[in-house]
Amino acid sequence: MTIKDNSIDKTILLVDDDEEIHEWVKRLFGETYGFTFVESIAKARDALGTTRFDLVILDQQLDDGQGTDLLSQMRTDGALGANKQCPVIMLTASRNSVDYEDSLFLGSMAYVNKPIDFAELSEALRSALATR
Repeated sequence: MTIKDNSIDKTILLVDDDEEIHEWVKRLFGETYGFTFVESIAKARDALGTTRFDLVILDQQLDDGQGTDLLSQMRTDGALGANKQCPVIMLTASRNSVDYEDSLFLGSMAYVNKPIDFAELSEALRSALATR
């Protein structure tokens, strides 16, 4: 399911295959930020190729790939050029230190563990968007 709401000036792409997270984030932040919600790497790549985002929130474990692979493509792929320097917050249920280190090496601004803590995600959003 792809949901798009661009009524607010800061646009965020949320890439997560858990629709409950989409709904949770929309309830908490939907009046503050404009969101595009997608559930796969492929749909995220399409969105990144056509829209400039102020922030990407990216799940590490998706059915069609790893979030760090998409993050790497964002940083190097000319087709995603408008989003090459876009801040990224990684989400993960994994406690794998290699995933954490890889995401930081690739330039993620924050790494938020699931279950998601509202205060932690809110602070990460504010910090990341302050750079835009």
